[in-house]
Amino acid sequence: WENLLQVTESSIRRSTGQYVSVEYKEGYFVKFYRRVDVQPNPDFEVNYWLSREKDFEYVPNLLAGIFYRNKNYNTSLATVQPLIHHQGYGWDYVNDHLKRLIEALTVNAENQVLPSEKISMFDEALPYEKWPLLFQSSNLQGFLERSKLLAKRTAQMHLTLTNSTPLGDESFRPELFSLHYQRSLYSALKSLVRVSLKTLKENLHHLSEEAQEKGKQVLALESKMSEYFKRIYVHKFSASKIRIHGNFHLEQIMMVEDDIQIDDFDGTYERPFSERKLRKSPLIDVTTLL
Repeated sequence: WENLLQVTESSIRRSTGQYVSVEYKEGYFVKFYRRVDVQPNPDFEVNYWLSREKDFEYVPNLLAGIFYRNKNYNTSLATVQPLIHHQGYGWDYVNDHLKRLIEALTVNAENQVLPSEKISMFDEALPYEKWPLLFQSSNLQGFLERSKLLAKRTAQMHLTLTNSTPLGDESFRPELFSLHYQRSLYSALKSLVRVSLKTLKENLHHLSEEAQEKGKQVLALESKMSEYFKRIYVHKFSASKIRIHGNFHLEQIMMVEDDIQIDDFDGTYERPFSERKLRKSPLIDVTTLL
């Protein structure tokens, strides 16, 4: 804290819907939360648990938290982290490589012979050297290796969040799925479909004739969707719910030399803190990322 109080020059580094971050030339990075509550911000809790309790090295180390506290409040105002020098965020990294791929395919397509049979690179783990030359020429191997690394770090993060419980914080203890919870998921999905289809029906007349026909086909599938979702509670899942990232997308991934750092555990901004802290399936993070 003595070092932090002696900082001199600062500048705003990033501004999001969740926070404003300030960078200090002495090597500190401070997030000032835009939204506060009577309880700690989930970003502080998860970051503290991973970096301080479990020494998970793929998140920024939490140096300190700034709180407003009295007998009723324990409000997170800001967190202090070391300044991480990175080469951009995952979103920019992916976009850059996709642009290179498109450029390479555009330049080389006329000179390449496409395979006569369809080759899936996703059904099985097809080695890079067996990919069509048209794709190999786009230098995707480094991108694929980094993607595999992201998958590995994501799995490690979830495993770390699964193991044991911070002292006095039951919200980090893994919880088994129950049939009651599975039925609640079914009800939530039915509600989501009902609202979405209602919106589609009300705006159908704004679409082109072709889109209207497709929209009507979707509307006619409501009962089939409901029947399909019932599979959720036919059998009890042998899985656990855990604290998750909650808003896991490429803007939360910092590209650091040959590795990554995962940041911003605030969860979905529109949701109250109490809901963001609910234990859920880690597959939610995976699907959000994809």
